[in-house]
Amino acid sequence: MASVISSLDIFCEALAASFDNANLALAAMPRSQSDVMAELRYSAFDGSSLVISLAELYPQRCLALHALQFHVRCYRIRHTLNPYAPARDAIALRPPPWWQRMRQPALAIRLDIHIIDGELSIAFRRAAPHSLRRAKSDWIFLLTPEQERKIDMLRPGRKHHGCGRLAADACLKWLRRLTGNVMP
Repeated sequence: MASVISSLDIFCEALAASFDNANLALAAMPRSQSDVMAELRYSAFDGSSLVISLAELYPQRCLALHALQFHVRCYRIRHTLNPYAPARDAIALRPPPWWQRMRQPALAIRLDIHIIDGELSIAFRRAAPHSLRRAKSDWIFLLTPEQERKIDMLRPGRKHHGCGRLAADACLKWLRRLTGNVMP
């Protein structure tokens, strides 16, 4: 399956437009005949009765979505659109391949998307790094420089964690011994 590549801003705009279209469709939805025909009967103390239809009581009743909130677990990656262009920062639903994680571990990010009364906001939070689960769909979102800076603040100050660099050095040393290459 091919990767779906999109800008995060374009994805968020499409999500907000879908939210607005859902509210328009809900507002235009006709009320059921039982709602229009229902009536309330009141009996007064003098024995007279009063009948009021629900359509008169609740003329503005319609369905609407007020909020949509969800989060997506993703990973920061370096992505190239073509082999001649420089790599750009992006976030992907799948973790990077193992050979890219060998040098530096994948930064797990939780992307929080909130649409409240038509206003969209996104936030990046750090996710638990211990489980690199593989998503079924391969979506890649390209980031703007402002979004890159927000994600940079999530990464801890140390460049190398654990034994990633040591494992890469050991692998290179083993390859040099195997091939007889004595160059540093």
